[in-house]
This record gives sequence, C-alpha cells and structure tokens, in this order.
Amino acid sequence: LYHRTGRNKMNILAAGLPDEQRLAAASAESGNWGRESLEIFGIEVAVSADPHFAATARDLDLANRQAKVLFLPTHRSLFDHPVMASLLHNPRFLELLGWQKPPAPVILARARLTAPAAFKIAGRSFSLIGFSTEEVDKMLEEVDGHVIMTRSADTGSPTRRFAKLLEERPGVVYGEGTTASYEHQCLPMQHALFAHLPPDVIIVPLAFRGIHSLWPK
Repeated sequence: LYHRTGRNKMNILAAGLPDEQRLAAASAESGNWGRESLEIFGIEVAVSADPHFAATARDLDLANRQAKVLFLPTHRSLFDHPVMASLLHNPRFLELLGWQKPPAPVILARARLTAPAAFKIAGRSFSLIGFSTEEVDKMLEEVDGHVIMTRSADTGSPTRRFAKLLEERPGVVYGEGTTASYEHQCLPMQHALFAHLPPDVIIVPLAFRGIHSLWPK
C-alpha cells in the first residue's frame, strides 16, 4: 500500500501540475493511504467535537478560512499518521469545520520517519516499503509540500518555513514532539514552534482517544 501510494505521488510530481493541483492530488493520495491502512488493521475512527466547538467555529468564521489554522493532535501511537491523513478527508470532520473540500495541509515532521522499514544485509540497504528514508523525505517535501526537520536540533529555519506556509495553508504539528504510549501520558509541548507562529493563528487541538493501545512506539 505504501509503495503504491509512493508511486502515485511520484507520478503526480512528474505530471508537472500547478502547485495547488499538485498539493490537492497529493493530499487525496495521503487520505486514501490513511483510510486503507486503517481498514487493513480493522481500526474504526469516530469523530466527535466539544459541544462549544460549533459556536466557536462560527465566531472565528472558520468555514471561510483554511490558512493560519493549525491542527495540534496528540501523539500516542504509530497509527497517529494514518488516522490524521484519513481524518482530513472525513466528511464529519469537514462538516464540523465548515469546509467544503479537504485541505492540503503542511506538516512539520522529523526526517527519517520511515527508517524502521529499512534494513541492511551484507552492507546493502533495503526497504520494506520500496523507498529509502531519503526518498520518502524528498517525496514529502516536493510532492506534499511538507517541511522536514533534518535533525532534532534543527528547529530554526524549518520551523520558520513552516510558520510562513501557514499563511497559505492549514498546518499539522505533533506538539508533544514524540510518541507517548500511555493513556494519560502528556509530554511537554515543543515551545520553539510557538515562538514562530503568526499571532492570529487558530489552534485546533485533536485528541486521538484510545489510540495509545494500538501499536505504541
């Protein structure tokens, strides 16, 4: 599934589409990957919102804006990524936001997230998903338009670039910074990011309840 998704995204890049069309196509591929991944493992996602969310969304005119909207999900499982990818295309989720079409968000992500799928035999590198970690990082940047942090200490330029892209698109960042694998564990927020955010950004917190029991790190 991941290899097929990667091939499709490389085809999107090769098509030379305008940025807006490329990002929308890449987002659709990510949404399909997320939904199919959850189906493979038999995971169901139910979307619910705080009772005050609808009124708050109306007051902020959220239906008529996607830029400067930042989704801040919890990070308690390796399934967080397919859940988030599918959620952005979930009709109920879009209804709550008042959005007519799925967004093509910019995600701030660490480099080499797919490294666990790589291994070496006799000095040669292989990948279970058909792409090296370097190829995946390049794909995420050039096709999806995400911002990849090359190392954990590299919080300056990538973070500022991410904040700049929020002027045009919604964003996703896992503010806890790493995977917390217990039900009530909440890791400290990564404060460096918030120093660069636009002052009028709308932060939408997302709690993936119950996901801590599914494939924790």
